[in-house]
Amino acid sequence: MAKRTLTVTTEFGTFTRTTHRDYTYVIVAGPRRFESREQERQAEMRGSRESIAYYRRIIDNGGDPDAPLWRQKYIAEGLASGEYAKALASARARLTTNDARGVITEDSGKPCAWGWSSRLDLARKEAASSRLRWARWVRIFDIATGQEVK
Repeated sequence: MAKRTLTVTTEFGTFTRTTHRDYTYVIVAGPRRFESREQERQAEMRGSRESIAYYRRIIDNGGDPDAPLWRQKYIAEGLASGEYAKALASARARLTTNDARGVITEDSGKPCAWGWSSRLDLARKEAASSRLRWARWVRIFDIATGQEVK
């Protein structure tokens, strides 16, 4: 089957896909919610703090006596090569960068074509899925008319 190009123009932009499949609907997801982005930033900062504590403990103690013997060998090699010092510096830099960004209070990004569907019931199911919690809004458009489907 020959490929064809589907194009739909909506109030949020023009979306195009080249495919051999027949699609009738496009699912368009709006900008990323600032709440989602802020949760990710906070989680990354927590992870950086945990990494800093771990690397600091390894460096200060000259190893990890609680680690299995096979792991202690790799920790010793990492200490000798400076790998743990580099990892500590990297974790500190990530924490500093995220902290300097401050609290995220605005949505970001442009609307995107999240998915294409040949059936309205499947388009609605995808639009309602938890995978799209990051989007401020989700809309379904008819490819032929470019009109939003309610």
